[in-house]
Amino acid sequence: MSSFQRLAARIGAAQLNYHFNFSLQHRYLYVQTSKCACTYLKAGLTRFELSDQQFFSDSYRHTKHHNIIADALANGPHQVVNRSVFIKPYQLGVALFEQMLQDPASWKFAVVRNPYTRILSAYLDTVKGRRQPLLNVLGDIAKLLGVEPAAVDIEGIDFELFLRGLKQRVERSGWGGVDQHYRQQHFHLSDDIVPYTTIYRVENLAQFEDDFLQRYGQPLPKAQRGAHTTGANSKDADYYANSRCLALVEELYREDLQRFDYRAPV
Repeated sequence: MSSFQRLAARIGAAQLNYHFNFSLQHRYLYVQTSKCACTYLKAGLTRFELSDQQFFSDSYRHTKHHNIIADALANGPHQVVNRSVFIKPYQLGVALFEQMLQDPASWKFAVVRNPYTRILSAYLDTVKGRRQPLLNVLGDIAKLLGVEPAAVDIEGIDFELFLRGLKQRVERSGWGGVDQHYRQQHFHLSDDIVPYTTIYRVENLAQFEDDFLQRYGQPLPKAQRGAHTTGANSKDADYYANSRCLALVEELYREDLQRFDYRAPV
């Protein structure tokens, strides 16, 4: 079975096409992970992909048009697959996808985050922010409460209840059925299939930015920070004072903690 087929079988074809971002002109693959600075990185990389002004006429009209497009895409980098500036797996096909994945000269990178902080950020963003990913676990939370999903008081979903619902969802469907914001990073990135050059850490994005500068001779273009920033880094102590939450995250994300060498917040 090819890498393309193995990845599609694991995370699904839609997720594969959405999260895998190839650049042919700059020879890289960025596999994005939700709640791991993906908006910041995709926005910067989008500007980088559209930075060749010589592609357009030197006339003011065409340059202005180019900048309008670049600004619009960089300010909303999470485009649907068929509007992306990046090359997607479905455009490559199995053979070329495999060739690019195995190319030793291409830069294949991803970014991970401490699982404790990442899932807290996902909770604050999607539960407290009442965003659509919550629907992925709402049915499981409802079962724990003994009510129908429509009857769940979303304001009353505390962090522990959310984690218990997520645990039930994982047990019911496996990580493949879990929303990308909550999914185990090791599973999502499939680093046993993808030969990454480097897996960076959110906690040290400067390393990525230094490598980018060294590789391309220019800094990553300035871009917005994530629209769904939650400040989770400063809230760990408040939410993890509950030892049951610590235990649930350790159980859910044990593979991530081991694979990426993270520890519980102090």
